[in-house]
Amino acid sequence: MENQENTPPQKNQKNMMAAIGVTAVAVVAYLIMSKPHSSDRPVDNKKTEISQSEKETSEAKSSDEGKTKSESLAASSIAMSGKFNEEQTKQIEEVVLELVKSKSDVFMKAMQEGMQKQQEKDRDEKVKAASVLKDEFEKNAVTFGPKSATLKLFAFIDLSCPHCHNLVKIASDLSKKTKMVQFHFVIGSLLNPEPSENLANAVYTARLQDGDKAAQFLLGLVDEKQGSDKASFLLLADKVGLDSKKFGTDFDKGTAKSVINSNNTVVQKLIDGFPTIFAQNSDGKLVNVPPSRPEGYLELAIRVKKGEDITQSPKMTQEELDKEIKAINNTSDSTPTKKSEKDTKSSKAEEKKDDVKSEDKKDSAKD
Repeated sequence: MENQENTPPQKNQKNMMAAIGVTAVAVVAYLIMSKPHSSDRPVDNKKTEISQSEKETSEAKSSDEGKTKSESLAASSIAMSGKFNEEQTKQIEEVVLELVKSKSDVFMKAMQEGMQKQQEKDRDEKVKAASVLKDEFEKNAVTFGPKSATLKLFAFIDLSCPHCHNLVKIASDLSKKTKMVQFHFVIGSLLNPEPSENLANAVYTARLQDGDKAAQFLLGLVDEKQGSDKASFLLLADKVGLDSKKFGTDFDKGTAKSVINSNNTVVQKLIDGFPTIFAQNSDGKLVNVPPSRPEGYLELAIRVKKGEDITQSPKMTQEELDKEIKAINNTSDSTPTKKSEKDTKSSKAEEKKDDVKSEDKKDSAKD
């Protein structure tokens, strides 16, 4: 698996602080509620006689404890709603600090669970948003692989990201080896707008001329020896068969700027780091999948073909994968192809010509 990078620190910090805050308040409330009170203590049956003064003292103490408990619950309620004054804030901070020291294992577990739930919630929301915005970012994608592919992947990449470079190479290799996987690359940026947008401008300037050649241009761009200046872009454009003169003019004018802006808007809504990949499952819906080795994408393609869950990480062995692919290929090869009406008519016409030629030969032989 590849690790995501270029994740905005502000987002992670905000999510972490929110999780810590909620967790701390929840644990504080739990400790307040679970703290033993005098009413919870076992009664000594031997001491059944209580003087009036002792009874009054006990009632007063119970009243105070009840009041303290009510105040604690009220304070907890205020803290949960985020409405507390400076003194209350200080008290909460002191309790949390003491809690971290004495109950660090409980606190860490609660914090991890809280952060995990928040991450799952964020991921679900972004997957739903991706499904809504799919048509918008698909039209701007640079594509590797056939339209008939079983598995369609939408990969958001930043061309300043080394892991993204590797993903482009994987997509290119798979497109040459199999017809089962199609990659749609959406190029954007989060943290490095200037260098990233310069590279994106080059790719989308190429795409304005020719979509297929833009894929080859993108592949050339992620080569370690490729330069990132205009002169290098022009040489690459010429190498993949583009009109380098037109490329240079469009690059300088920023003709592809609107596409780049559109992509960056989508990226801000959907992406926390690069690369981020959405896969289209068997019912047409998008799901978030982690970056993988080439074999992993083939396994996902097999799952889609079978209508199985693709949210789980790939786990097939190479032997199992080869067996599944062979079975799929054999099924495809054995499926009879239906001739079109045009092909049928053409075939009949050829047969008729052959019959006429045969009759002519017979007549010539008789003469």
